[in-house]
Amino acid sequence: MKYGYSTLCSIIFSLFTLILCQYPLSSYAHEGHAHPLEKQEIIDKASKIIDMAIEQQKLAPSWKDAKMVEAKMLEEKGGQWLVQYNNPRATDGNKDLFIFFSLDGKYIAMNHTGK
Repeated sequence: MKYGYSTLCSIIFSLFTLILCQYPLSSYAHEGHAHPLEKQEIIDKASKIIDMAIEQQKLAPSWKDAKMVEAKMLEEKGGQWLVQYNNPRATDGNKDLFIFFSLDGKYIAMNHTGK
């Protein structure tokens, strides 16, 4: 069976395109296997979140001087980091702030209840 020049070019182009399409898909295959960040990296990220929240007027400026109470991994939440801050100067009654991150450092949430 003989193939014409245009058929061979079409087959080669199709194979080449298929190979090129495989490359971007391989980067998504490892998304769930990110390495957990170290405790200090999470604390640094939490500090930046507080700065951004103050800048966006979601937190009072007094939170800039809040003290970090603890940073720990939560196993019961499927693996998350929790960073807790305390601000004795808070005037709205919410003196504790909890910031949640995934193990690889993606910001999840921030609240005053810790839940």
